[in-house]
Amino acid sequence: DTKYSLVFEWDHIQSETIFVDGENGGRVYNAENDVRCNGDSSVIARDGQPFWMPRFFSRPVSEEITRVTGVKFASPDWQPCGHKEITICHAESHYDFHMYYEDESV
Repeated sequence: DTKYSLVFEWDHIQSETIFVDGENGGRVYNAENDVRCNGDSSVIARDGQPFWMPRFFSRPVSEEITRVTGVKFASPDWQPCGHKEITICHAESHYDFHMYYEDESV
C-alpha cells in the first residue's frame, strides 16, 4: 500500500465570493426553487457570470506529483448554487476539489 499526503491551501476572500442566499442573508434550502440557480437563468452575479455557473480555479501540480500519482492538475472549484441532486449541498455555496489525470487543454 502506497499512501500519499495531500496538503492544499488557498486564500478564500469572503468579500469577493458569490453566494446564493435568501432574503436578508437567510439560507436558500433548495437550488431548484431559486431562479438564480436555474441553468436557463439570465441573472448575472457581480463577477459577470451566471450564479449557477461554477467558478473554476485550476492550478498546476509539480512534475513530481504527476510522475508519482498521474495527476496533471487540480482545481478547487466554487459552487455558488451547490448541487441540485445532492441533498447535503442543496443551494449551499461550497468548494469542490478535483484532481485531473488529463491535461487541462483536453
